Amino acid sequence: MRIKIVLLVLAGFLRLLFHVLPRPLTWDGSVYIGMAKAIVTVGAGGLWEPLRPLVWPLFLTPAALTPLLFVWAHLLQFLFGMGIVVLVYLLARDAFGERAGLWALGFAALIPLLAFYEHQLLTEQPATFFALLAIWFATKHKCQAFFAGLFAGLSFLTKFPQGLIFAGILFTFAFEKRWKHLFELCCGFTVPVFVFIAYNSFMYHNPLASVIAANDVIQTSGLWLYHEPFFFYAITLVTLNIFFAFTIPGMIPMFKKNKSLLFSFLLVFAYWSLLPHKEFRFIPLLLPFVAVLAAGGWNLLAERAHKNHYRTAFLFLTCVLLAVAGTQAIFWTQRMLYDEGTIDVEMEQLYKQTASGTDIVTSDPRVAWFTNKQLVPLYYPLFPQNLSLGLAALEDRKTLLFNPCDTPCSADDVLCLSNVATFEKEVRATWTLHKEITRGSCRVMLFSRP
Repeated sequence: MRIKIVLLVLAGFLRLLFHVLPRPLTWDGSVYIGMAKAIVTVGAGGLWEPLRPLVWPLFLTPAALTPLLFVWAHLLQFLFGMGIVVLVYLLARDAFGERAGLWALGFAALIPLLAFYEHQLLTEQPATFFALLAIWFATKHKCQAFFAGLFAGLSFLTKFPQGLIFAGILFTFAFEKRWKHLFELCCGFTVPVFVFIAYNSFMYHNPLASVIAANDVIQTSGLWLYHEPFFFYAITLVTLNIFFAFTIPGMIPMFKKNKSLLFSFLLVFAYWSLLPHKEFRFIPLLLPFVAVLAAGGWNLLAERAHKNHYRTAFLFLTCVLLAVAGTQAIFWTQRMLYDEGTIDVEMEQLYKQTASGTDIVTSDPRVAWFTNKQLVPLYYPLFPQNLSLGLAALEDRKTLLFNPCDTPCSADDVLCLSNVATFEKEVRATWTLHKEITRGSCRVMLFSRP
């Protein structure tokens, strides 16, 4: 009990540390802030991206137009993060016993990457929480399949690829011929998904419009920036924590203990591994599953060592691996903080200056933090793929924040590069440049017109 409490306290402390340290605003997190404001104002304020899932912005709406929005968003992420830690412990304990549960709790509590991405206010944390909760309901002693389906649906509507969690549980029930539970699962999943389909049908005349748009973007956007080999996530997970090398041994007993978790993990891992677009920020979708499986694999080794009287050797191995894992944690913490950078005060002042304008078009969604006014986004999939749509976004608008680096083009995409250059030329000819900030090869420009 004491070890459990200590690990939970450490988990909370590590997460609070990332939340309270002054960190720069993030792109995707700012989009969800803007969407929450758009929901509350029914489109009169904020910004909107049809390709984004709606659950996380909906959670932000209670404080969307208040000064407490920043605190509210971080509090929610903290609670989701701690919920993930607790569920990882419960799933590992139920599958492999208390000792494995404590190892899994330690992995989830102290891996810096899992805690780090909470403060960026992304969808990965809430989506993972709902996914683990769905699996927990599906594998309880008295299976509550309806709630498993309900939370699998919420996970899907928080991060679309998480629909694979529903598929993993569905396949488990079908494999085990649990037809009543399968029916209840589908009923639970249908509740939130029906609302989503109805909304898409009404807004975009296509029941899956948001899913299709999101899939198009992740399949095609920025591949020259984010293309990595198939084994990228497998290698990265082991470099995050050496104990994760025991994930594969943990899969063997998990097949008997919790097929829903195993099948869900395999589907999600295969999807992200096969997808050409790979980023570190997607790893939190995999990491809790790996923590459970690795704890099972390590526990299996511990049992074999004790049974065969290799306790001294096992203790020595444990100390060595803990030292390696600690070194990895320090390395990754330093790297993530360095890669994220520090707060750019001059840029935030520019966002505020942009927010003070009227009829705003912006290539950077971080402006959404500083205004409740309506913002027209000027980036994918609108621009630079289509020059005419980019120019059309400027109609009847009076304030423009434009950074060509927000609309990146690959070096060999002649049309894209031409669209960006033509757009800037058109703007400079008819708008007044008020301020220009240079960051490396990027130029951030604030324009206005009467």
